[in-house]
Amino acid sequence: MGTKERRIRERNDRVKQIQEAAKLLFFKKGYQGSTIEEIAKLAEVSKGTIYLYFKNKDDLYVSLMLSGSEIFRLRLMEFEKQLNLGKFKNSLEFMMGYYEIHAEHYRDNPGGLRIFQTFQLGNLFLLLPKEDYARISAGGQENFAISRRIISRAIETGIIPKVNPMQLSDIIWAVFLGNVQLGESKLVFTKKNHLMDNLKLSFSLIAEGIKALESNFF
Repeated sequence: MGTKERRIRERNDRVKQIQEAAKLLFFKKGYQGSTIEEIAKLAEVSKGTIYLYFKNKDDLYVSLMLSGSEIFRLRLMEFEKQLNLGKFKNSLEFMMGYYEIHAEHYRDNPGGLRIFQTFQLGNLFLLLPKEDYARISAGGQENFAISRRIISRAIETGIIPKVNPMQLSDIIWAVFLGNVQLGESKLVFTKKNHLMDNLKLSFSLIAEGIKALESNFF
């Protein structure tokens, strides 16, 4: 490995180290209650080191949001690729495919999702500069656009019946976030984790609802 490659890897490792510490602190103390000094201490770096990579606390917080959004976008794009290759033959397979990418997203980045939920539920967009909120919003809108495109394609190919792509996309995301919020809340008190089982059942129930539409049940 050359000097340039090693420096890039070291930089990426340091950024990840800072972001992981920020996730823990933001979730524990909230956005307003956290400071760069505390994040630096938890990450075991100097305050100046953080400023080498992030302009301020806002920039660090936004980086967490954008990172999660970008990772999920890649998963959606891979899902769309599999759909176009004909991997899914019916509504159940299609919805279980959606389940898989959401479950994978949670497993790989639970801390990032906690930050996202805190952002939404706490109306933290009111605290961020408009340009930072615009960056976060743009990433979310792009993901929803891909999801709606996926659903539209599934309708065109006859995998699912004609539904409103925007509504179904919203329902899928709401079911995902709702299960995450409830599952993690119950885990604190019961010490039992049923999140994935509940999430899988939720997506299968959506598939059953779509199947009912196919038979003109509604």
